Amino acid sequence: MDSQKWWKKIIPLMKKEGIAKLNMGCGTKVIPGCTTIDFNAAYKPDFVHDLNQYPYPFEDNSFDFVFCSQVIEHLNDTVKTLEEIARITKHDGMVYIGVPHYSSRIAFADPTHVRHFAATTFSHYLPEGCYMSLENLQMEVVDMRMTFSKLYWLFLIPLFANAMPRFYEDHLAGIFPAKFIDVLLRVKKK
Repeated sequence: MDSQKWWKKIIPLMKKEGIAKLNMGCGTKVIPGCTTIDFNAAYKPDFVHDLNQYPYPFEDNSFDFVFCSQVIEHLNDTVKTLEEIARITKHDGMVYIGVPHYSSRIAFADPTHVRHFAATTFSHYLPEGCYMSLENLQMEVVDMRMTFSKLYWLFLIPLFANAMPRFYEDHLAGIFPAKFIDVLLRVKKK
């Protein structure tokens, strides 16, 4: 999936009026209409909070959409973070997560990264999606894509890798490293 098609799914959620949105680990990324949370008060978020401390300062089912870009690779407990995101997101709410792919130089260049991610971290079978069971909460993978250097488009690597992420990661990631993983999740509550 090319970048334009992918962001056509995300941008309407970011711009949608009348829904509760959270920009988690906002840093300098400003999304109009989003509640913001970050550990760094210098960014002037609505909530100053260390995302490694649970629970987050929100009630259950507070948000329709959570935007979490380049954040969870900095956090100590990925499963607990996903549980917290699911807890504060409403049933059928959407969650965008962007992380560096483990094969990327970017994943290892930042010494504050404590976790590395594969496409198969979020789902083993796409596009059918799967469910990650997080106690009483579940998240369904709606869509996932890996992004690559423009040079790799000459060899159609992004098309192949995104169509067969497991094969790509098992056999080609060391030769043609991805840059990032973008995943769109839907929260399903029992």
